[in-house]
Amino acid sequence: MTQVDFYLLNETSAQARHLVACRIVEKAFQTQQTVYIHVDTPREASQIDDLLWSFRPGSFIPHRVNTTDQEAAQVTISATPQTSCSAHVLVNLSQHVPEFFQQFARVVEIVEGDEQTRQRGRERFRYYRNIGITPLTHHLT
Repeated sequence: MTQVDFYLLNETSAQARHLVACRIVEKAFQTQQTVYIHVDTPREASQIDDLLWSFRPGSFIPHRVNTTDQEAAQVTISATPQTSCSAHVLVNLSQHVPEFFQQFARVVEIVEGDEQTRQRGRERFRYYRNIGITPLTHHLT
């Protein structure tokens, strides 16, 4: 069964959420896990693309954007659903639960601190729980 982790931020910016995503991707990358980062828009994919090059001094995580060639990249970013992705970890930056999430061993949901975003996060949390998954919650300060 897929493991789902919710990371709750106090900060209310998309930038903070993207930085947490980069740190999680970096940890997965260091342990040789493959990662698919799902976003809502090509613009957000571009933002994550840029950030993976520079989120901290000396950082670089090799990755590809908007590709269906999953074997060629350890980290892939896309706004297009990947129904046959072979990655271990799904970092879901979308506002919705992707229909294809169960093909991953782990799903990471990162929720900003503003009330509207928290409400959408609660809806995703309830969805997972209603289908029999018990998400873990991590409060980041």
